[in-house]
Amino acid sequence: MHTAIPLVHTTDHFYSIFFRRVPVIEYSKMVRNFQLLTKSLLGQWFCNTPPLPHTLELFKGPQEDYPPKLRLIDLPSDVLFSITDHLDTPSVHSLSLTCRSLYASRFPATQRPLSPEDQQQLLTTLERDPLGEGFSYCQRCNKLHSYDRTWGPQSGSEKSQNTRGTLCGMKDAFSPAGNPFDLGYHHARLAMNNHFYGPQFGIPLDAICIKQIISRGGTAIDCSTAAQILQDELYIRRTYNFMVPENGIDEFFNTHGFRDFRLCEHMPFLRSPSVYHQAVPELQCRSRTAPANEAFQPCRNSPGSCGICLLDYDITIQHSANDKAWKIVIRAFHQLGSCRSPDDWKWARFTERSKPRLFGPNRPNRRGSSFSPGVIMSTWLGGERSTA
Repeated sequence: MHTAIPLVHTTDHFYSIFFRRVPVIEYSKMVRNFQLLTKSLLGQWFCNTPPLPHTLELFKGPQEDYPPKLRLIDLPSDVLFSITDHLDTPSVHSLSLTCRSLYASRFPATQRPLSPEDQQQLLTTLERDPLGEGFSYCQRCNKLHSYDRTWGPQSGSEKSQNTRGTLCGMKDAFSPAGNPFDLGYHHARLAMNNHFYGPQFGIPLDAICIKQIISRGGTAIDCSTAAQILQDELYIRRTYNFMVPENGIDEFFNTHGFRDFRLCEHMPFLRSPSVYHQAVPELQCRSRTAPANEAFQPCRNSPGSCGICLLDYDITIQHSANDKAWKIVIRAFHQLGSCRSPDDWKWARFTERSKPRLFGPNRPNRRGSSFSPGVIMSTWLGGERSTA
């Protein structure tokens, strides 16, 4: 005995398409009964699609005229094949995966090789279906990879498993020079899957909120991460706390170049020779001859932004006479997008990990968008106030 499994995916407008082809005057009693049978069998499909005006009369009549409810697999094979004629290829594959009986029907569409586009549509459908629980879609190889809900940046369990999903995901990760956050695309996608499809289909948002201590020369930078989903897009805030002792000012300014600590791929602490790199103005040396207690200009929540990726930040610099050091706090706000594709420019500008997406005059970036400086930070702060 076969057990019918709920259909993975189908076409909502099958009802209207299938019956539009036959004029009302040609409906016989047999056709009418078939229509009623199909409606009772596939009622969930029809509940979201209103019937065509000329078919409304078919469903009028006493309740006892309705045939008993039957399962889809009880329909004749020719009826099933007629249904599949009105479904796209990924939907036919989804239908064939609902139970062994339908799989054994060998619908014509399932006997042909899938195109990459159809395969992507089918796999993304399975990704959000109970049948695909524990798997996520990988755009890089157009396959499903297994994952664990304990995964996240700097996750020891993920590194120890060393699965194909991790290898693919970390090829497109946010890990700028000097700032090894290691947020892979698969982490961001799984966090958004948790939001879009439910907790059983991804990882919790807290999984990407980690704390680190990163060394920059002789300076230890305390890094922490927070995350929000606002308007179906992922935002993260990276907070950097560190102290520069008065006797370590020279070492701080001598640690620069291409490997300097960066807030994003385009913004190191100090200026570099690259034309693609910016710098944090408040961290530049005021004067080499200035005393150590005047090395920086004190400020509070001084704003700034990146002109290439969606980064806003603010910086606070205070001098502590008791500690004989400068206390510096930087809050960096990133907008990553919906994380449905690594080719989305919001994610691509965030990671800059693949040559086809490297910044260039013809590549999408913030300067050519409507995201003015400060809008990411204000959106984040607005989200915090709404959840307070």
